[in-house]
Amino acid sequence: MVKQGQFAGSSSQKKIKNKLRHKQKKTGQSIESTDLEAFVVGRYRLTQSKQLSQVKQEALQRYLMVWLETAQAISAQPWLIQQITKSTFQRINIRLPWQFYMVISDNWMALQRFIVREIPAVPLSDRLIVTDEVNSDQIDTMVAEQLAVNFFIDTFKTDTKRLAGVTTEQIRQLQTSFLTEDQLDWTKVRGLFTPIGYVREKQDDELTKKWLATLAKI
Repeated sequence: MVKQGQFAGSSSQKKIKNKLRHKQKKTGQSIESTDLEAFVVGRYRLTQSKQLSQVKQEALQRYLMVWLETAQAISAQPWLIQQITKSTFQRINIRLPWQFYMVISDNWMALQRFIVREIPAVPLSDRLIVTDEVNSDQIDTMVAEQLAVNFFIDTFKTDTKRLAGVTTEQIRQLQTSFLTEDQLDWTKVRGLFTPIGYVREKQDDELTKKWLATLAKI
């Protein structure tokens, strides 16, 4: 099974803000690939819908940060949205509660439009190309699969033998149960994950703990 996931903490977000302030003084110049994440997340903050609650805005920003880190780790051109998105979910897995996945699913099409529009426009010496877009049905199928994996990890995380025995068919069956006409049924997801609960990491900083506590109440 996949390892425990990861996501950007508040310290990472502060670093991005600092980099962005520095880069704003050098408009019109190309940027280094090491500054890509700061540049794109900075642009996203400027264009993000203010109609979303603060907790949802932060969820999308943090997801985009891990998405960009994953794309750069894969290090292939063009950037394949489907591959990067699935790998990003796999990196995060149980590190975040199921409500995080609901926020991403509900706002995926707007986030993807940003990615398709902004990534090729990043002023790198070698411009990036993004392709293989993911529609609303595909993102829900992808999220349902990851939630199914997450359920088994959460259920058997103290029993490695049983966790190792989970089959692809068991994951597929649970994934299918989350979907109604290719759309995620969040009532079913909530009903399955609520008894399990969500345990936050002790090493999280205070701002992240506060955000996670609010997120888990959606």
